[in-house]
Amino acid sequence: MGLRHQIVRVVSGQMLITSDLATNRYETRNRQPLTPGIYTVLWPTYVAMPRYNGEARYVGPFKTVEHAKLLVHLCVAEYFLEKRLIRDVMQSAELLLH
Repeated sequence: MGLRHQIVRVVSGQMLITSDLATNRYETRNRQPLTPGIYTVLWPTYVAMPRYNGEARYVGPFKTVEHAKLLVHLCVAEYFLEKRLIRDVMQSAELLLH
């Protein structure tokens, strides 16, 4: 099983801006608003049409887009690489952030 993802900016209430600058309404599983900021949105690959609804998992808020991208790299490592390679991915990501 893999993941689909997108990095978004939650701006207020139930609104977010996608990486291609589209504005969308979002909904969380618990129907609570997110704190404004940068989030990584994750969907399982079996979701045919990713939407910003209860199927989406919002992780954040992050201080920067780079931090949100780091999460994506770690998720890809967890899903597609053996556990011994996760350390290498994390070290590479740390170098990118410094």
